Amino acid sequence: MLKLLLLLLLSLNSALAQSSGHERLAEYERLSQEMTRLASRNAWEGVERAYQDLLETAIPPTAEEYHLGAQAAAKLGDVSSTRARLVLALEVLDSQEFRDWIHAIDSNYGPVSLKGDPGRVELSVEQMPFDPGKAAAIAFAQTQIAETGSFEGLLPGGTFQFGQMSLKVRPGVHTQRIDIRSDKYMRKLERMERKEEREEE
Repeated sequence: MLKLLLLLLLSLNSALAQSSGHERLAEYERLSQEMTRLASRNAWEGVERAYQDLLETAIPPTAEEYHLGAQAAAKLGDVSSTRARLVLALEVLDSQEFRDWIHAIDSNYGPVSLKGDPGRVELSVEQMPFDPGKAAAIAFAQTQIAETGSFEGLLPGGTFQFGQMSLKVRPGVHTQRIDIRSDKYMRKLERMERKEEREEE
C-alpha cells in the first residue's frame, strides 16, 4: 500500500512539473513574440519589460532575444546592460555584428562609479553629444543619480561635473570612482544595513 502511494505521489509530481514546464514554455514564446512586435513599433520600454519577464521564465533566450534586449537597453541609455546582453548573444551565436557593437562601446564609453547623497548631487556634462545614443546614456545616468544619488555604469568619453568634482571619462581605462557621500548619509546607510540584518535573523 505504501509503495502504491509513493508511486502515485511521484506520478503526480511528474505531471505537475510537466504542466509547469508547458506553461513556462508557452509564456516564453508569448513574450518572445511580444518583444518582436514591440520592437517593430519602436516601443523600447515595452521591449525591456518583456525581456525582463522572459528572463523570469528561466528558459535561456536566443541570440536574437538577447539582441533585442541589447537594442532596448541602448535606446533607454543603459549601455552597461547593452554590452552585457551582446556578450550573452555572442555566447549563443558568433556574429560579427555583435562583435562590432561591443567594440564600438569599448571605444567610446568608459566605466564610472559615482556615489553621492540622494537629492543633493547632480551630474552635468560640459557639452552634450549630438549622438543620440551617447545623449541617452548621459540622461540615463542623470536619472539614476537624481533618484538614488549614485550611478555605476558606462558614460561616453567627455568632461563631466559630479557635485563639486570634475570627471574626465576616457574609454579604455579602469573604472573611475568618485565617492562624495557625507558622513551623515553613510551613518544612515549603516543603520539601514543593521536593520536589514536583524530582520533576516
